Amino acid sequence: MDVEKDVNNRPPKELWKQAAFWNFFSTQFGDKGAIDKAKKTWSTLVVQRGKAVDYFEEVETLLLRLQYDCNSDMVMDKVIMGLKSHIQTHFIGQRWVTLNDLKDDVVQYDTAHWEINGR
Repeated sequence: MDVEKDVNNRPPKELWKQAAFWNFFSTQFGDKGAIDKAKKTWSTLVVQRGKAVDYFEEVETLLLRLQYDCNSDMVMDKVIMGLKSHIQTHFIGQRWVTLNDLKDDVVQYDTAHWEINGR
């Protein structure tokens, strides 16, 4: 985990702060109630309500808790379905190999959209 870097060459967000680390640690070593809650949340479809960066943080937390393959077609399709409709329309027909590739493109687009439109 400490060798993974994001696009800004930072370590994973789970290592940034102690609280985030403990959340990651407890996720990996079992909290049955948290896993059940994550399964329920995932099955009802997580949707983007605000900024894409916040949406991907929620999705990544669920995927960690559930230990799902973040690059599987099922996960990628479900993540795309949860995006705001204008983002889905903008990227229609585009396919990504990894969730990180999808996240990078969508967050960049969404950030520009928020700067232009303020929402």
